[in-house]
Amino acid sequence: MSFWLKDYASLLEKLEYLQFKLTDPELNEQGKQDTESQLQFCVERKAQFEQLVSKFDSLEQKILYRKYVEGKTLESIASELKYSANYIYNKHSEILKILRFYAK
Repeated sequence: MSFWLKDYASLLEKLEYLQFKLTDPELNEQGKQDTESQLQFCVERKAQFEQLVSKFDSLEQKILYRKYVEGKTLESIASELKYSANYIYNKHSEILKILRFYAK
């Protein structure tokens, strides 16, 4: 997986955990304040991260950003980028193979 994609996924997991932690009825006031502070930091970090990654130029990065950050379908990505859906499907598959290879 791409270095930024791993970092982004990790950040999303932390955000989900912190949101879940805030629902704990046994969380004391100090714990709640600390968790809210951490959550706010992560939300700001996520926004900064998305802004940075959105500036990547390569087709591969555009595909990954739109798919995993913006949550778009490969069909809509193909339409936006003016490529055929088959080309984007194949390109996405190639990207994932490369990322899996480097992850090993």
